[in-house]
Amino acid sequence: MSLPKVTVITVVLNAADLIERTLQSVVAQDYLSVEYIVVDGLSTDGTLEVVEKYRSGIAKLVSGKDGGIYQAMNKGAAMATGDWVLFMNAGDFFVASDVISKTFAAVDPAQWDVIYGDSIYVFEDYRWVERAVDRVTLQDGLGFSHQSVFVRTPLQQAYGFDVSEKVAADYDLALRLLKAGKSFKRVDVVISEFLTGGFSALAPDETIRLRHRVYTKYFPRSKFVMYARLSRLAIKQGLKTVIPAAARQRLKRLRDRGKVPPTESR
Repeated sequence: MSLPKVTVITVVLNAADLIERTLQSVVAQDYLSVEYIVVDGLSTDGTLEVVEKYRSGIAKLVSGKDGGIYQAMNKGAAMATGDWVLFMNAGDFFVASDVISKTFAAVDPAQWDVIYGDSIYVFEDYRWVERAVDRVTLQDGLGFSHQSVFVRTPLQQAYGFDVSEKVAADYDLALRLLKAGKSFKRVDVVISEFLTGGFSALAPDETIRLRHRVYTKYFPRSKFVMYARLSRLAIKQGLKTVIPAAARQRLKRLRDRGKVPPTESR
């Protein structure tokens, strides 16, 4: 059986200090059918000079002005000729050279429309593996990171990112795919690592309002469930901003030993 062709797309603008690790992680993949596309937004900081070092591993390289990150991602998707597409943007990277091989060995891709896995989130002073959700409902957000999701290329091209959603177009796309009845499958593979923050970083309360607005565009009758879930998320996020991580871990250990009621550690 022939391997499905995978298109990996990197969009970048003035990230000379970040993009090399991204490039290295893509061209090092041992999967035998990878198409790599790099979409540059007219960088002026030496980014293209770094990209040129890996030109032999890049199928298509374009550099031109665009209307923002999601428009650049749509531009890259329009050029894709693979069966599946994944976006690994500047500063993000595959955690190992066998990630794509492991992903497509773990599942029969013919049965699914979206395949996703786990991610490593990196903060300034710590990192952790975030396990993706087993069942996609999207009520509390994506449940996985866009760096760790493969979408069938025809679907990515047909639905695309809504560029009017300045910081939530990936969530918006997933909601449209879910509403259209497309199938999602988690694989037990850590796919990507990336720095938290970036252009889409928002305060917890802003994130909650944004998720609610986008979700109810497509599932308006779920408002009560959303308010309940988002209220719980707001409380958890609020506590995280005032309780240091070390203290939260101590509370968790005490709770697990039965010395602190569960409600005190939330």
